[in-house]
Amino acid sequence: MKYKDISEKEKAAVALFKEQGELYAKKFKRPSIPLDKPYQKGWKRYFKVRKDIAASPFGKLAAQILKTINRTDYSSREDFKKKSGKSKKLVEIKVGLRKIPIREWEHNKYPEDWKTLFSPRQNRYGWIEYHFNKPWWFEAVIEKHMITHYYEADAELDERLKEVKQIIEFNNLMPVYFGMKGGSGHRFLDPDARIKHLRDEARKEIRDNL
Repeated sequence: MKYKDISEKEKAAVALFKEQGELYAKKFKRPSIPLDKPYQKGWKRYFKVRKDIAASPFGKLAAQILKTINRTDYSSREDFKKKSGKSKKLVEIKVGLRKIPIREWEHNKYPEDWKTLFSPRQNRYGWIEYHFNKPWWFEAVIEKHMITHYYEADAELDERLKEVKQIIEFNNLMPVYFGMKGGSGHRFLDPDARIKHLRDEARKEIRDNL
C-alpha cells in the first residue's frame, strides 16, 4: 500500500494499531472453557515475598509492590536453562522483576514512599524505567505450568488479526506509530514483542475488572 505523504501514513498507523489492540482485547477476553484433562506444558517461574521480609515491618509494603513488578516466565526445562547460541553449553534464562515505564509511573501515581525504593534508569532505547532497589525482598518460585482451560477458535477474528499484522509489517508502520507517541519505535520492531505486550495489557485489564 502506498501513502501520499507522512500524514496519511501516520493516520493509517493509528487506525491499524487501534484495530489491532481491539482485536487482541477481544481475543484474550473470550470465555475460557475448562479442559476435561488438564496437562502440563513446561514450567513457570515467578516471584514471592521472602518469609523473613513478609514477617518484618516491610511485609505489607513488599506485597503491594510485588503486585506491580512481579512477572512470570516460562520454560520447557525445570532448571530454566537454554542453549547459548550455536554453543551446546546450557546457560540460565535470566529473569528479573518488571521495570516500571515512566509513563506508567506518572499515570498511576504510585505512593510517595515508593520513590525511595526505586531508581530511574535509561534503557538501551533511551526510555526511562524505574528499577526496584531491593530485589532481595523477593525470591523466585518454580512450578509446573498447567494448562487447565482453552479458548474456542474464532476464525474470522484470527484472519483479520493476520491481515492487520501483515499490513503493519509490510508498510513498516511500527516505527511510525511509536515515534508519534514519543518513543523510538524500536521497542516493538519484533512482532512477537508487540503481541506479548498486547496480551499482557489485555490480561491486566481483565484482572483489574475482576
